[in-house]
Amino acid sequence: MATLDCSAHIAQNSPVALLDDNLTFILRARVLKLYRQALRVAKRAPAPSKGSDVILLDLRGESVMVVSFDLQTFILRARVLKLYRQSLRVAKRAPAPSKGELVQTIRQEMENNRDCNDSQRIRYLISEGMERLKNLDEMLDMQGH
Repeated sequence: MATLDCSAHIAQNSPVALLDDNLTFILRARVLKLYRQALRVAKRAPAPSKGSDVILLDLRGESVMVVSFDLQTFILRARVLKLYRQSLRVAKRAPAPSKGELVQTIRQEMENNRDCNDSQRIRYLISEGMERLKNLDEMLDMQGH
């Protein structure tokens, strides 16, 4: 008498597998719909600026801004954000009286250079920021914070 192995059939038709298939289908359909909508809006959008494309989408009454960068701009932006996060983390270690002023200074420095589009200047500012962050970190370590 031959035995029948039903484990594969049960696993394939289990409620969890069916739910997973349904969710995958729904997510794919939503992503495809958003992609088509973005293409329609992009065709009507004005010519993109150098280095980035900005697309405004209106999804269910909500405006969503989608920004795409070229690779170099994307990497520089990631490095700037990383520097900003690291700076705020180090600022949290500062003594209470100067912590607020230090956080405000970090934000102000970032805001002052927000509109900088020159990649060479951005690299310089990142290296200068890293050096200043290293000095601040060392000073806080020496003070025991």
